[in-house]
Amino acid sequence: MACWKNALTLFDNGASHQPPQSRAVEYQLDVPARRARLVWQYNASPPIFAAAMGFTQRLSGGNTLVTYGAVPEVREVNAAGDLQWTLRPFEQPGLIYRSFRIASLY
Repeated sequence: MACWKNALTLFDNGASHQPPQSRAVEYQLDVPARRARLVWQYNASPPIFAAAMGFTQRLSGGNTLVTYGAVPEVREVNAAGDLQWTLRPFEQPGLIYRSFRIASLY
């Protein structure tokens, strides 16, 4: 019997995708069986490829913050993948190593 309780949300830089495309993903983990099942993903449209330094944070309300690292852009999307807001602090070239939503600021 599968035990799908643990969740892992991460940034997939997409370097091995054809064509390359970065995305945020969530996997449900069955740790005893050492299995993972993809249960959610967000792919930007049009596609964004950030070869390095991306980051994903699942927020307490269910939205997901996606930082594209090598592409200076941060997005917040809801569970359906609908874009809630975008931050582009400067034009390329530029880097955003990581971004976090800080509860005391909103």
